[in-house]
Amino acid sequence: MGIVQLIDPFYVKLPGDTFRRASVVGQFCWVPVTHLDPIPRILDVERADPQEHYATKFSIRNMTDRDFKKKTRLPIKALSLRETEELVIHRAKRRPAIIISGETTIFDDVKTLLLQIGRKHLQGDSLIVAPLYSVESADHEGGFPPVMVARIRALMYKQFFFCPKGNSPLATDSIMRLDRLQTVIPDYPAFTPEPFSLSAESLGVLMAMLRSLFGAKEEADFEALKTLVYESLPDEAKAKSGEAGY
Repeated sequence: MGIVQLIDPFYVKLPGDTFRRASVVGQFCWVPVTHLDPIPRILDVERADPQEHYATKFSIRNMTDRDFKKKTRLPIKALSLRETEELVIHRAKRRPAIIISGETTIFDDVKTLLLQIGRKHLQGDSLIVAPLYSVESADHEGGFPPVMVARIRALMYKQFFFCPKGNSPLATDSIMRLDRLQTVIPDYPAFTPEPFSLSAESLGVLMAMLRSLFGAKEEADFEALKTLVYESLPDEAKAKSGEAGY
């Protein structure tokens, strides 16, 4: 079994005239998702000629404990690196994601002040999204293996949430990774909203998982749901006694 058999519908269709203008919690979107490297990489840039203001030489290296400290370097046009800043590079892939944050709080009377003092970045629209990753299949050797998928469907991982292909933009069953949350700007060129969202019931389960992940005490209803779906797991997929709180 699993949460998919208990929640119907899992997704809902959003109004075609509003889903692009106003993002909602639970909505599908597409965003560039960075690969999280165990050791981040730094892009070192410099001028080939002290009289040239553009970067003409660069190298890629692993981050060290000597980075993000004051360095003497010539300024480079279009980068505006401060003396304690570095350029961090990541691989990225455009992935489906779920919006999990609501609207930010913005006061119009502060907007003029921030423009005057050059701190416009202190107030603005942003969204927090959770990216989705595909599961292992005959056509896709990567992704989450079956034993993990069975456990995720049974809510055994705090950081993973199962999303069936169903009536959604997904090409395959996928796993939402709450341990890969990231912030995006709604008018970012690569941000694309979709006219589908988690239903109220599936969103309620997701919100309960998020509260638990961030340290809140689990609600009685959520504990009961976890017990129900766990008992339906085949024995080979169940965790050993004492693992993951079971």
